[in-house]
Order: sequence, then structure tokens, then C-alpha cells
Amino acid sequence: MTQSNVVDLKQSHLVIDLIDNASRLGKQAKAVLDLVFVYDESFELFETEKLDMLLWGVSDRLDDIAALFNGCSVSELFTQRNEAAKYADQANTVICGLQELLKIDGLSKEVVMNALWFVSDRIDDILKLTSEIKLS
Repeated sequence: MTQSNVVDLKQSHLVIDLIDNASRLGKQAKAVLDLVFVYDESFELFETEKLDMLLWGVSDRLDDIAALFNGCSVSELFTQRNEAAKYADQANTVICGLQELLKIDGLSKEVVMNALWFVSDRIDDILKLTSEIKLS
């Protein structure tokens, strides 16, 4: 465990809130993605407007996670703040790209699913990062 993962107990309430909220928001985003993954076999029946709305939901949760970490004043979490912001930005960039491509007909199922798996992996990275934060 690195020193940046250990947080002084004086600020433990801030860290507990951060962990709780980041976990909740990350799991909400993963649940939305799971809805899309369920449609894998019948993807062609999935309406573009509904997919776009689901992507907005995931993007909003990622923005909320980034805001949580960016608003955290615990200096020991500097590395986690940067990493969480990087993962959220990467996922949001992919989502924005997908939303633009959805405006164009002919977007293949493979492109959408691969992009969403990437987003899902970045959310997993944020959840793992959150679970590694320890109190001293």
C-alpha cells in the first residue's frame, strides 16, 4: 500500500463519504450499461433515442464521480483524484463520440458494444481505485 492510499482519521468522514458516493454512482452507471448489454442479442431492436438517453445517464454519473473526487480536500488522495478524473474523462470522451456517431445511420453493433465495454472497464477502474483507499 502506498502512502497516498492512507488517510488520517481526522478526515475520515470526508473519505467515507467519498467512497460511499463514488461506489454508489459507479454502480448506478454500471447498471445502466448492463441494460444495454442485455440487448446484445437483439441490438437492432434497440431504439437510438433510448440508447442516447442511457448514454446521457452514464455520462451524468461519470461527471458526478469526477466532481466528487475533484471536490475532495483530502491531500493524501491527490493521486486518486487525478486517476479518477482521467478514467471519467476517458469514458466520457467515448460516450460523446458514440452519441455523435448515433446521429449517423449505420453504426454497427460491434462498435457500440466495444465502446461501451471500454466505458464499463473505466468505471471498474474507478470502483477499484475507490476500494483501495484506506483509513489509518
